[in-house]
Amino acid sequence: MLVGLLTAFLIISFNSNALAMSPSEYCGIHAESKAPGTCTEKGDCAVITTNLGTEECKQCGDGGCELSDCSECEE
Repeated sequence: MLVGLLTAFLIISFNSNALAMSPSEYCGIHAESKAPGTCTEKGDCAVITTNLGTEECKQCGDGGCELSDCSECEE
């Protein structure tokens, strides 16, 4: 029983760590994809600046990077 619980805990911990992404990792993927615009890091966010000058912020952490309001990004 204890071994089963420990195994389940380790699997859940490994899976949640595998989904975590940093802004630098996100910007690396953006650069490799040759998508238009530039990607910079701002705190815990990846900021995509489009060719038109607009910004799209993605807050990164457990679960990957998700679209968020740029005001929520740390300086």
